[in-house]
Amino acid sequence: MKKKKKVLKGKKPIFGIPYYYFYLAIGFVFTFLLLGGTIFISGKLSFLSGEVEQKKSQLIALQERDLSFKRLKRDLLLVEEEAKIINQSLPDEEGIILFIREVKKIGQEVSFEVFDFETDQPVTDGQGNAYIGFGMEAKGELNRLTVFLERLVKLPFLIRLQMIDINSVSPDESQMIIKAKIYVDQPFFRGELI
Repeated sequence: MKKKKKVLKGKKPIFGIPYYYFYLAIGFVFTFLLLGGTIFISGKLSFLSGEVEQKKSQLIALQERDLSFKRLKRDLLLVEEEAKIINQSLPDEEGIILFIREVKKIGQEVSFEVFDFETDQPVTDGQGNAYIGFGMEAKGELNRLTVFLERLVKLPFLIRLQMIDINSVSPDESQMIIKAKIYVDQPFFRGELI
């Protein structure tokens, strides 16, 4: 007796393969594709996660750099203000002319007998700072001479008083002799190379 293949009614083999093998093969292919897609997407997500972390680190670094630049800009503005004060306090040849004008301006209430510089060339002290020595003799009321001296030391120039001598002290007419140094910029003359 020959065994007959049991065939379910209404179900025909597909491509000569019994239908349940066919569906099993399709399920296996879909499972393989789903598993492969999951692995691919997992790898891609891991890669993208790494890129996001890298971009986050770059963003934090850029924010720190921006903050650093803002601090640097603020510090530069402060230094510029201080540099202006320093540059003004150490005059060059044009600044000395301004110094002379300021001395005459604050000394309008006294009379100058002498106001001269020891030299027209800067001299350096033991620390290498350039200066020009000057001297003056002024006459006037004692309180006006005192006000003049106070204003002289408050000028925006670096001045070092060496000697102050007040002769013939009287409230009406006194005489004051001053010897001092005004510190100047190292390249004093504009034509001099730095």
